[in-house]
Amino acid sequence: MLKLYYYINICLLYTIYIFMSMISISKALKYGEKDLIDKKIDSAKLDAELLLANILGFKQEKLLANPEHPISNIQYSSFKKLINKHKQGYSVATLTSCKEFYGIDFYVNKDVLIPRPETEILVENVLGLVGLVGVVGFIGKITCPTDPNDPTYPTNLNILEIGTGSGCVALTLAKYMPKAKILALDVSKKALKVAKKNKRRLKIENVKFKKSDLLSEFKNSRYRRWVFEPDIIIANLPYLTKKELKEPSISKEPKLALYGGKEGLELYEKLLKEIKQIYKKENRNIVIFLEINPSQSKKITELIKNNLPKAKIELKKDLAQKDRVVKIEI
Repeated sequence: MLKLYYYINICLLYTIYIFMSMISISKALKYGEKDLIDKKIDSAKLDAELLLANILGFKQEKLLANPEHPISNIQYSSFKKLINKHKQGYSVATLTSCKEFYGIDFYVNKDVLIPRPETEILVENVLGLVGLVGVVGFIGKITCPTDPNDPTYPTNLNILEIGTGSGCVALTLAKYMPKAKILALDVSKKALKVAKKNKRRLKIENVKFKKSDLLSEFKNSRYRRWVFEPDIIIANLPYLTKKELKEPSISKEPKLALYGGKEGLELYEKLLKEIKQIYKKENRNIVIFLEINPSQSKKITELIKNNLPKAKIELKKDLAQKDRVVKIEI
């Protein structure tokens, strides 16, 4: 009986010791925020919150609502490791394997470019083309008609995406355009693996992913006729120059998804030449959407005019009123 008494007391003291040595959520966040501020990371407070919430398995709201909640030494150690990784240049999305895009959570890793808010403008323009009316995509909400007889219900369009990466654009469009048939291409097998994982997670059926170097799969007219003839082509290709690649915030992202050649437009120039070659003899109406760096709007317009002289060109602006998307009608 005496041994049991001592055993219970030892267990109790050990529990008190563990509890006393725990750190609260608020203290952990202060450490993380200060460490990131010292590294001159602008979003230090938000990043620390997202990283700790990921470690604890909390939503950000729950994390902030429980500042005195204790965390274990193991959890605190894991948090500090993530903070150090973030200081080395790894994005919060890469460290947590999650990035929200147009109101949808996507799985991401080091093999894909992290989806940017600017790319939501690409989605917004395609949805606007088919008559879907909703709140701006940055809020991540849109009113999608459910009645097929509704005149604004998305039609049976064929949509081709080039350079799909994580699949965020293709899968978002598929979710809001359930009658559309979408084919998404990428040259990277690793990126396609991520895109297919997102498709399974989101349980979306009207998207297919295929390996292709730009439009290499479409140079065969029989393939196009029997497999897929696009009404809309979307491309968010690498458009950074070598100088722009030195930006620390993208140092840990795949260069294949970022570098666009000397002036940043090599891949777009190649794509426009392929579109000209494939569709010059076909009497088809196709709308093309390209995401660009705002500084490239003049050069990309010249490239389009050189390759598709009869095309109608329109520059679309982002929320900062900068040229972000080029709409081309051929």
